[in-house]
Amino acid sequence: MPRRFSEDPLKFELTITYPAPFAKTEEMLSDENFYRTRAKTTGVALEDIDLTCRSGRIQASSTASVASGEAPAKIRRFIPDKLQVTVVEAWGPTSSGSRPGSLSVAVSGVPVMVSATSTLTEQSGQTKRVVEGEISVKIPFVGKMIEQKVSEQLGRAQAYEEKAAATYLAQ
Repeated sequence: MPRRFSEDPLKFELTITYPAPFAKTEEMLSDENFYRTRAKTTGVALEDIDLTCRSGRIQASSTASVASGEAPAKIRRFIPDKLQVTVVEAWGPTSSGSRPGSLSVAVSGVPVMVSATSTLTEQSGQTKRVVEGEISVKIPFVGKMIEQKVSEQLGRAQAYEEKAAATYLAQ
């Protein structure tokens, strides 16, 4: 009998509010120090950041080590104590007061993938980022449980992102 994998990815949507006008938020996303501030705020060890800003586009690729201690006990024995997480954020050019983007998160050696689209827009002097995406875990029997755990972490990620932006913008 073949192994059954999680068939449908778990979909999510969240809104992040940056406490700055659109142009200032774009500057923030173009500055390597913001990504370092975000890593420090979340408590992860940022190993590498590659930031490219060209032709009105921004791409930030970062790699960090994350402890696997929060993983469900059922799977902790199958994964390393430290996970290497790669986050790639890409922003297209600004058009009509908004900026489209994409986000992907991959975990080295573990079949976990987060992919999403983002849109930045200014609202009342602040910038809103709407993120819509899906979480996919291709591990038999426990994939759905892991997707749910990752989904639960999104609220924390949203709060960390807002805190990191506030910290960076206050400098």
